[in-house]
Amino acid sequence: MTKNNNKKIFSFLLIICLIGISALPSVATSNSWQTVGGAGFSSTSLLDMFVYDSTPYVAYQDNMRNKKMTVMKYNGTAWVNVGNAGFTQGQVTDFSLYVDQDTPYVAIRDTSTGNKVTVMKFDGTSWRNVGSAGFSNGYAEYIALHVDGNTPYVAYKDPVNSNKLTVMKYDGTSWSNVGKAGFSQSMAECISLTVDDNTPYVAFKDSAADNKATVMKYDGSSWVNIGNAGFSIGQVAIDKFDTDTRPEYVSLQVSSGTPYVSYKDFSKNSKLTVMKYDGSSWVSVGSAGFTKGIADFSALYVDNKTPYVAYRDSINNKVTVMKHDGTSWVNVGLAGFSAGFIESISLMVDNGIPYVGYRDITNRGATVMKYAAYTAPTPTEPTPSIPVTPEPPIEEPSGFADTSNHWAKEVINEMSSKGIINGVGNNLFEPERDITRGEFAAVMARALNLTTSNNENPFIDITTSDWYYDSVLTAFENGLITGYDDGSFMPLSNITREEAMAIVVRAMTSSDLNINEITNILAAFSDRNSVSEWAKASVAICTKEEIITGRSGNIIAAQDNITRAETAIIMKRLLLKMNLL
Repeated sequence: MTKNNNKKIFSFLLIICLIGISALPSVATSNSWQTVGGAGFSSTSLLDMFVYDSTPYVAYQDNMRNKKMTVMKYNGTAWVNVGNAGFTQGQVTDFSLYVDQDTPYVAIRDTSTGNKVTVMKFDGTSWRNVGSAGFSNGYAEYIALHVDGNTPYVAYKDPVNSNKLTVMKYDGTSWSNVGKAGFSQSMAECISLTVDDNTPYVAFKDSAADNKATVMKYDGSSWVNIGNAGFSIGQVAIDKFDTDTRPEYVSLQVSSGTPYVSYKDFSKNSKLTVMKYDGSSWVSVGSAGFTKGIADFSALYVDNKTPYVAYRDSINNKVTVMKHDGTSWVNVGLAGFSAGFIESISLMVDNGIPYVGYRDITNRGATVMKYAAYTAPTPTEPTPSIPVTPEPPIEEPSGFADTSNHWAKEVINEMSSKGIINGVGNNLFEPERDITRGEFAAVMARALNLTTSNNENPFIDITTSDWYYDSVLTAFENGLITGYDDGSFMPLSNITREEAMAIVVRAMTSSDLNINEITNILAAFSDRNSVSEWAKASVAICTKEEIITGRSGNIIAAQDNITRAETAIIMKRLLLKMNLL
C-alpha cells in the first residue's frame, strides 16, 4: 500500500471514528451520550440548564402554562418540578438559571414588570423574589446570572443607558449597580457573566470595537478591559432567530484565574473559535474556526483548565460536544449525537462528566444528555442466537455461483477481490440476504485495514468462537461500532437502509442541505412519510449524491434492511466519493 493510500485510509478512519453506528438504536458504551430521564420531557421553546452535585436542573418557558417559567430537576429516577410549575407572574422571554449550594435561582425578563429584570430563588417550599420584582431601570436583554456565596449578580443590555452593559448585585437588602450603570463604551450584546474569587467578569459583543468580543472585570472601583477591547479574531456573528430561541452569547468561563471565551467567528465562516487570556494577550485555544460547519447556539465550559464546547453543527443541525485535549479539538463521543434538530444549548461539566441540555425539536421539548462511561456486565447465561448464516472469512475473488447473473456482479467481485466483503462459503455470496451487524463491522474493519491492541471483549453475546469476534472487537476499539444498554452487540441483527444512510452522510462531511432542499428531494419518493424524522436529511443527501438510490423508481424503502449486494455497491461509491479508490 502506498504512503498516499495510507494517508487516505487514516483520514477516512478519523471520519468514521466520529460516526460509530450511531444511527442504530439505543446504545451505551464508553463513547456514549445517554438521555437523562426521558427525551423531550417538557414542552418548551426556551431553556437553560445547570448541574449541581450530579443533579441536573432545567429552567424553561413552559408552553403548557402560557409561557411562564417552570424549573425541574432530575431526582435520579424522573424529572420533577421544583416548586409550582409556571410560578412567574407573567410570561418570560429571556432568563438565566444558576444553582448555588443546592439552591436554584433564576433571573428573568417578565412581562408582568414591563420586561424588567426579576431574580427569584427557591426557598425549599416556594419561589420568592430576591429583592424587588422588576428592579432594573428599564427592560433588559441578554440577561445573565451568577450567584457567588449567596450573592446574586446579574448582567444585561440596558436600553435605558443607550443599550450599554449594566451589572447589578443583591447586597442582602436591595439591588445596586456594580460600578456605574451602562459602563461599556457603547452597545453590548451576546452578554455572559461569571464571578471568580469575588471578582465579576463580563464578555460581550462590543459595537465600539467593530462588533468584536471584549472581556472586562470589576477591580473594586471600576470596570477595566482584560487585554484589548475587541480582541477577537473576527466579528462575533449572530443569526437573527425568532422569539422561540434564546439569543446567542459570547460564552465566558474563568478557570483558576484564566478567562476563556468562545464565539461564532464571522471571519471563519461563522465556525467556532475559543480564546484564552495568557496574562498579557488573548490567544486561540487550538485552531480558530475549528468546527466542521457553522456553530449555532454554542456554549463553553472549562473544567480544570480543559475547555469544552457544545454547539449545533450546521452539517446536520444536531448537537456536537468537543474538548481541547492540550493539542487539538476532539469530539466527546460521536459528532451529531442528538436525535434530530436542536436549539438553545446549555453545557456543564460536573464531577468530570459533561452534560448538555437543549430544545429537542424531534421530541418537541427539553432533553438533557450526559456522557457516560460504560462497563459491560458479566453474562449469566449465553445469549440465544438468531438462525442466520454468518459470513465466514473466506475470499473467492474469482466470482460466486449465485452472482453470475446478478446486477451487482462486477462490484461484488471487485469488493471481494480487495478483501472488503467476503463470500459465505461453497462459492456463494448470498447477495440478496440482509447484512447483519457482525458482517457490517467486518466489512468496515477490512475496508479500513484496522488493527486492535488488546482484544478485551466488552460484549456479552460475542465469544471467541464467533467468526466475527476479531472484527467486531477491532471495530469497537477503533470507535466504529457500539453496543446496547445491556452489554450486548446483537451481531446477527440487521441494519436498515436509513441507518446506513445516516452513517454514510456523516462520512461525507462536506455535504449539507437546507430544509427546503430536503423537502424537495424527498418529494420525489412516494413513501417519503416512512422516513424517520432524524433520518430525512441523511436520506436526502445520500440520494442527491447517488450513494444510495431508491428502490423501484420512486420508492426509498427507508425502513427496509440493507442487503449484502447493496452494501458492496455503497462501499464502492463511498470509497470513490472519499477518493479512497
